[in-house]
Amino acid sequence: MNNQLNLDEVIEGYAIETPSGNDPVVLDGWIKQYPQFEAELLEFAASRAVAQKTDYPELTIEEKRKAREISARILRNAGVPELENELHGIVDRGNEIASNKMKLAADLGIGLSTLLAIDRRRVAFESIPTSFVERISTVLRVTKEAVINYLSQDRIIAPSASYKSTGRPDPNMTQDLETVLELDSEVSEEMKNRIMRSC
Repeated sequence: MNNQLNLDEVIEGYAIETPSGNDPVVLDGWIKQYPQFEAELLEFAASRAVAQKTDYPELTIEEKRKAREISARILRNAGVPELENELHGIVDRGNEIASNKMKLAADLGIGLSTLLAIDRRRVAFESIPTSFVERISTVLRVTKEAVINYLSQDRIIAPSASYKSTGRPDPNMTQDLETVLELDSEVSEEMKNRIMRSC
C-alpha cells in the first residue's frame, strides 16, 4: 500500500482488493495503513454490505474488461502485491499469509473439518460453486485459476491412513461439498445454503 494515496484511492484500493465483498482482515489492514481514513473506510464497508443485497444489472463484457484494466492500474499504483499464480496447499498458503487454520476456516465461512477436506482435495471439484472458488482465491490472495488448478488435482491420501481392503484406495474417491458441509457442525444452515446457492 502506498502511504501517499488520497481518500478516493484508498477506498478504491480496498474495493479492488476485496472483489467478492467486505473482508474484515483486509479492511483492518487498510485501516492500520491509513488510520486517518478509518471512518470513511468503515462507512464504505457498511454501505457496500447494504448494496450487495440489492440486485444490479450484469456488466457487459466490455465493461468487465475496462474494470479489470482499471483495477490492475489501481493495484499497481497502490503498491498492492499481485495475486499469486500458484497454489500448493490451501492451509499452507494460509500459513504464508499469517492465517492459522482456525482463522482461515472462519474467513471462508466453513468449519475446520470442511477446510481440511477441501485442502486434501477430498471434495469433488465439480461440486464446489464458482462463487466459493472465488472466495477462496480472495482470502488466499491467489488467482482463481490457481485455486482451480489445485482443487482439480487428485485427492491427497494421508500417509498414516490404513485400509482394511487388500487393494489400494481409489485416489479419486471424494464427496460432494454439500455432503461435507452437512456433516460440519461448525457451519450454520444459513451459511451452508449461502455457499451452495450458486450450484
